[in-house]
Amino acid sequence: MSEKVNFWDGVETTNGKKLSEKEKLQFCENFNQMLRTSPELAKIFFNTQVYHEIVNDVTTRGLHSEGVAIVAENLAMQKAILDGKSEIEVKVSGLLARALGYMHDLGHTPFGHDGEGALGKEMERFSATPEYKQNRVKMFGKEYTDNAGDTKAETMCYEHNETSAMIGAKLLEKFAEDNGYRLSEQAIQYIKTGILAHSTSRVKEEPDGIEQKAVRLADKIAYIPQDFLDLLKQDVLTIDDLSPEEQALLGLNEEQFTEKENQMYESLTLPEDRAQYREKRKQHKQELKYKLRTIHQMPEKIKMNLFRQLDVKIAEMQAEIARRCFITEEGEIKLDGRKERIDFFEKAVNKGEIPKNHEITVEEMQGIALFKKMRDAQKLPMENQERKMKVNDTARAYSEFLKEKYEIDPMLVTLWVTKAKYQDAFIKGELLRISQDQDGKQKQETLDDMNRKIDKAWEIKTVFQFFYSNIEQMPQEFRDRYQKGTHPLCTPQEAVAEFIASFTNKGIEELYAGLLERKLVVSRKEAIQQLQEKRPDLDVKRIANEDKKWQNPQNPEEVYKVLANDVLEFLYEENVGNTIVRGKNQIPERRIPQIQHVIAIRDDINATRKIERQPVALTSLIELSKRQLNARDIQCMVENIREKQNSQQIQQHIEKLKSDEGR
Repeated sequence: MSEKVNFWDGVETTNGKKLSEKEKLQFCENFNQMLRTSPELAKIFFNTQVYHEIVNDVTTRGLHSEGVAIVAENLAMQKAILDGKSEIEVKVSGLLARALGYMHDLGHTPFGHDGEGALGKEMERFSATPEYKQNRVKMFGKEYTDNAGDTKAETMCYEHNETSAMIGAKLLEKFAEDNGYRLSEQAIQYIKTGILAHSTSRVKEEPDGIEQKAVRLADKIAYIPQDFLDLLKQDVLTIDDLSPEEQALLGLNEEQFTEKENQMYESLTLPEDRAQYREKRKQHKQELKYKLRTIHQMPEKIKMNLFRQLDVKIAEMQAEIARRCFITEEGEIKLDGRKERIDFFEKAVNKGEIPKNHEITVEEMQGIALFKKMRDAQKLPMENQERKMKVNDTARAYSEFLKEKYEIDPMLVTLWVTKAKYQDAFIKGELLRISQDQDGKQKQETLDDMNRKIDKAWEIKTVFQFFYSNIEQMPQEFRDRYQKGTHPLCTPQEAVAEFIASFTNKGIEELYAGLLERKLVVSRKEAIQQLQEKRPDLDVKRIANEDKKWQNPQNPEEVYKVLANDVLEFLYEENVGNTIVRGKNQIPERRIPQIQHVIAIRDDINATRKIERQPVALTSLIELSKRQLNARDIQCMVENIREKQNSQQIQQHIEKLKSDEGR
């Protein structure tokens, strides 16, 4: 991002006066307070980060956003201090970064990135019209849309950072209106850019603003330790699986002090006091590790208290990582500068990405070879007795190489190698959770198994298709979004996507259950069963659970992943003669395009048997009349679920926050 604009250049009072330093501080303090207790932020405390079920205090999007807010605030303040700013200016920069941290994930869907991916796949069915592209430029700015590839995009998309930017801009404008401020387009764009740029998959270049940089970096710092701790909470790892360096990443290494602990240690003058303090800290960490080993024997209340203590440790370590690894001696906040070597090796091995005309050095060849050895060790079967030893040995060799050859900070090395070694391996199904089923037999689960990912994706698919096909049954506020409001959308698809993103995990599950109960959508289980009856020649269960690859015959380099749910949807509708949602494709302007690659997959599946294609059954006139009669019932169901979500989850969370702050 090349915008060279300061947020405060675009903020003034209704009288047209620029804000003084004290007024800027008051603006930030009040805006953060409003965000902290807003329904928009409260909602994502009930949307998960990695796991779809909120058990054992796993990280939610809200908890992650709090971590990002705190780390971003610390980074921005450190930078302002190094730049010689006044005490108030330091606080203002920190609080503005904190606000961006709170807002950066407000657009996340239920079921984390899995839900976002499923929603994105439904959006990708539709062509990106010139009007759609032009409206995106208005909403997000030309620089972002150009860098995100909008000019070449052929289809619509759903990206959580974009919805987050829209929600954040709306909250900022409402705050300004209620408190007597005027904002320029530049000021609003500064906030949007700060939120948009946190997504490094969409924005490759660093933004210019200090607070924007701080949030982009804080997002990366915050999630790795939190997700790492979740692996312990979810029984994927035990504390004894971890090396001393990895335990330090969680604040559980008895021999290593955090900055906070060092400050306390240094404040003690007597040698005996220092020795006593060191021994107490050591004992405390040993006790935490002992409790982690015996976690299954604990009452629920004690277990949750332990998790809270560990969450505090993680917050301390996030600040420690930021302080040690990302503030240079020159006072620059750097993300890619310190880890670009690690990124290079990872991309070269995992994605085969080496920049064109790049002459690989001897050191780079070594780094690629070492990282590949670690990845190969991770891919060994879990039953392999030497797997754990090989993973640890190769990870250690790769870590030492990064520290010696590239002089990367040891803590930063541990952070990124640990991510590849455990978190990435678990997401890719190379690390499994070993547990016992109800009969006492050993059971192996991948992350997708634990999350029931394919079932949740079907829920998102059918809810999206139902409300797009029956948009009059969606709440009026969302129908208005693509025609009215401060940030109008230009398509109903975007309005439906935002509607789905407004739900918590539990809320979307209840909405889907309500549609199932009224027989308005077909469940995945029912689709498999009915398709199997129509096509006994097919192994439908296998087809419905395996993603396929389609290679373009004209261009072998073009390989597309075709999701199992999309294949199931196509085969069901073609063979059973019904649609997966009621009302689908009945209104010409609401037609849902077919995924073209699925047709090629269908042809491969049918190659052994020629079948007559059956027309998709249209809903009868009787059913149409029923649909009209049931419209109010469906609207009431939606309103009740949203009201329940707001009153039983979100509002209670806000009241608890206010109560805690009151104490």
